[in-house]
Amino acid sequence: MINLKPQVRDALELIGVPVSPEYPDDVPELPSITFYEAGNQDTRAVDDVASSALIEFYVHVWGTGVEQIEPIAQDVDKQMKSMGFWRTFGADDLSQEVKRKILRYTIMKEA
Repeated sequence: MINLKPQVRDALELIGVPVSPEYPDDVPELPSITFYEAGNQDTRAVDDVASSALIEFYVHVWGTGVEQIEPIAQDVDKQMKSMGFWRTFGADDLSQEVKRKILRYTIMKEA
């Protein structure tokens, strides 16, 4: 299995806000970023060993409002795309007191 979690965390930490690989149990520090691997599927194998994988990450940008979240979300997008990911989903969740932008990124990665 190809593990990109350390690289994703390192890239997101360059943005300069707190980053956590866990969904918060309570109100997160604002602004902040959480991320998790949503899928990691082998797509090809050579001699019964995975040679490539389709990997998905969700990234949540948390803040007090759109004005705080959007610049950070733009930085997330730049960092993820610089690693070869493409954004496959993006939506605002403004229904609660703490607001968030939900982003999904996908990459086909060779082992």
